[in-house]
Amino acid sequence: MKRRLTTLAFLCGMASAQSAPKVNVFALDISPENQRLVANYTVDVGFPAGKQTGTLEMECKKSGIPVVKAWKEVKMDTYEEDPAGSKAIVASKALQITGTATLINAWYGPLRFYCKGGVLYTDFSKLAADPTLQGNLTDATAHFGIEQRGLMRTINFEYPLTSTVREDGRLVPHTASLHLLSRTGLKAGEKIMREIYFDGVASEGKAGVFLLDTKSSTLLPLRYGGNDAGLSKVFNKALDPKTLTLYYAADYSAVTGWRKLTIDFVNSLIWTQDVGKPNVKFGN
Repeated sequence: MKRRLTTLAFLCGMASAQSAPKVNVFALDISPENQRLVANYTVDVGFPAGKQTGTLEMECKKSGIPVVKAWKEVKMDTYEEDPAGSKAIVASKALQITGTATLINAWYGPLRFYCKGGVLYTDFSKLAADPTLQGNLTDATAHFGIEQRGLMRTINFEYPLTSTVREDGRLVPHTASLHLLSRTGLKAGEKIMREIYFDGVASEGKAGVFLLDTKSSTLLPLRYGGNDAGLSKVFNKALDPKTLTLYYAADYSAVTGWRKLTIDFVNSLIWTQDVGKPNVKFGN
């Protein structure tokens, strides 16, 4: 079996010293439809195995058991599976696997993913605990990112609302990019919406993305059918200090087929789940 690996680069921030080798994650893709995680990375596991190129896959709607594989290059940009390398990665504790959970000892700080009830959760508690830590993809087409900038008191999230699969089998997430002002960094506390961007989400038809205003129990339209007029209405808006919730629907007039994205600042978790149309009113 052979696989072409992508070439995104991960921006490395400061991280606390740990005994396990640091992992350079250069692509991290999530499919909300399948609750699936695919991470590509390199890690130097030390003598004798040395530097390894590996993948991590978890699919929470199936077994949820993390699958770690190493890959060796057989010709330019083409790799085949290396079982010995896979064992070396696991033995190094660069990826710490327990049941259906994986802690990635990334350069920018530890990041944990786990399955529960068929849902994939991203645990960013280690990042939230230390304002010097940050994870962020540098490429403009990045599909995942969590970032905090202490001096500017800003936090940024890049997380998928939908995904597609290319002909070559490559998973392509379509994301919401959220930029917030926060006096408390990634922890619970005052949050102000600054900017929102979408990558391939709700660009036509009756597809829409909405922000839940918890104070008024209202869905505020951010983008629908490619119309972004609602974005400017939420800029500089004070948000719930504990939870940020987006809803996505392929057809906002339907009572089924909705998806909910939750960022929980209290428990430092992000996840998506398929839901029915929320029982709240629409805003303008």
